Amino acid sequence: MHSAMKMRKILAFAAAVSALAIQSCSKQDEVFDESSSARMSEYLENVHSVLQAHQYGWIMEYYPGSSYAAVSMALQFTSDKVTAASEKDPYKKATSTYRLTTDDGPVLTFDTYNEVLHYYAAPSSSKYQGRGGDFEFAILSCSTSEIVLRGRRSRNIYRMKPLQIKGDYYLDDVNYMSSLISVSAVLCTVDGKEYIGYLDSGTRMLSIGDSSLDEDALENVRYVVTDKGISFNRTVSLGGVDFSEWEYDSKAEKFTAQGYDFNKTIPAGWVSYEDYLGKYTLYYDNGAGSIDVTLVRDVEGSTFKMKGLISAVDIEIGYSSGRGRLTWVRQTLGGSGNTEYVLCPWDSDAGYLTWLEGVGMYGAVKDASHVPDYFEVRFSDNKVWESYYATGWVSYAIKGEERTSPPARYNFANGDYRLPGDITMVRGTAPTSD
Repeated sequence: MHSAMKMRKILAFAAAVSALAIQSCSKQDEVFDESSSARMSEYLENVHSVLQAHQYGWIMEYYPGSSYAAVSMALQFTSDKVTAASEKDPYKKATSTYRLTTDDGPVLTFDTYNEVLHYYAAPSSSKYQGRGGDFEFAILSCSTSEIVLRGRRSRNIYRMKPLQIKGDYYLDDVNYMSSLISVSAVLCTVDGKEYIGYLDSGTRMLSIGDSSLDEDALENVRYVVTDKGISFNRTVSLGGVDFSEWEYDSKAEKFTAQGYDFNKTIPAGWVSYEDYLGKYTLYYDNGAGSIDVTLVRDVEGSTFKMKGLISAVDIEIGYSSGRGRLTWVRQTLGGSGNTEYVLCPWDSDAGYLTWLEGVGMYGAVKDASHVPDYFEVRFSDNKVWESYYATGWVSYAIKGEERTSPPARYNFANGDYRLPGDITMVRGTAPTSD
């Protein structure tokens, strides 16, 4: 009896101590949470002030999905609204609301639809993931001279810098600079070593590195066009020298930075956008089958439309200005309800296909010395697809986890939904050897 009573007293004391400890911890956590919350609130108030601090607003270096060129956007903030314009149309402005909030850190979100800001982020019937852009951004750093953001969906880094003139004037200057840049490839010597760079104006991608290396070993860096030249989304290091932007000299047709010249060069086998235009015979299945196709203008200097391969739709073919070659990647052909019709890269030897963005082929002219009288464009894997090689194409209907052959209208002109590799396009008559 005495022992039982003693045990009850011990348990009661232990419970009281535990309750006191829990209460004490709760108070400490509450104090800490209040302090943390107050610091975050103060930080967001500072961001809110900085966003409105500049008379002409900010220029945002906007990086959508890698298949799309980076663009400059002019943003002007009030206490709760943002007005945006893009270099695509400097005088077409859209106003919507924005909000500063927290979600594992400070976040800037453009929370109501804005035709400019949501162009790359909003899904559509043909692009259910949009164009790889963002409208919600983690705030990595904030000062009156620069705001650094990270897209919450893409994880891409976006930079905002204060404008010194009106946004539409700056965007006009950007477009003018874009029209001046005629350089597709450059050479530069740093610390006795020669470096080569290829600028793809269509995707605004710079591939750069030691000129003795294979092209696949070059570093790929994205860029935006500025009023003075180009600015990279991350630092480029050559021979121990770091570059974040290059200025363009239109008279000398070269870029300059840090006292170095990046001089224009023309790579071997380079073919112009204009020369690719025209009619071809496309051979597939190692030459066993053929389809007549035509490349026509789409976005000048950047993309073509291939007509004739699929009767119902045109195929988009890209042009890499740096190397003077074609690019052909996975693309959406159309959609119906929840079903998406996709042109999928296919390893026709291994029997595997993929619908991953960016996977596809390059098309290079075998011998440019006979252009434009004779063309032979050979397509090969672009080395984005790990473990497999894109050699052919499959037109597929994708609905959730279901994948089937598409309606007949999305078949190739040969009546099949499959186009086995290897693929070559030929135009003109092959020259005879002497």
